[in-house]
Amino acid sequence: MKMMISTALVLGLSSATAMANASAWSSPASGCVVEPAGTALASQRAIQGDVHFATGQTGTIRLSCPIHGFGTQAVNDPDHFLLTFYDTDATTDNCTFKASFLRQNTNATEGGATIATYDGAADTTLASSSPFRNAESLSFTHTWNFDTNYYWVEVELFRNTTACDIDFIGVERRRPS
Repeated sequence: MKMMISTALVLGLSSATAMANASAWSSPASGCVVEPAGTALASQRAIQGDVHFATGQTGTIRLSCPIHGFGTQAVNDPDHFLLTFYDTDATTDNCTFKASFLRQNTNATEGGATIATYDGAADTTLASSSPFRNAESLSFTHTWNFDTNYYWVEVELFRNTTACDIDFIGVERRRPS
């Protein structure tokens, strides 16, 4: 009986929190799908929620992170997304992190679009010393419509040497307060 009450309380609090944060969205890297060409290169740790290169592997890993519906918003209402990753080689292009926010219409009238992009190779503000953790903010304006579009984030991890590492932690949407 105590277990049932505890579970009901937790579920009730979770529901209240979800309603209070209805416009928020997040995805750990382990919740994204690794494209088939990168599966042998990638190592996913569900317990830590991240994706990084497997030992001794180099190349390109692409992930698709679905954006689940969080409602619509007014035109010109800015969105703020936080991209979290580690890059032990922030000063060169041996390891890089990129992300693209993409949209595909649910009908056959158009072929989709890129909403916004982030390129870690062009970012001069990346952490260049331990612990190398970066939480990069990307702001853009978009009118979300989950009734007529599919949305996702495509993440690209690149590494051409095992002397560095790139580790994707996750992506989240933050609403201005």
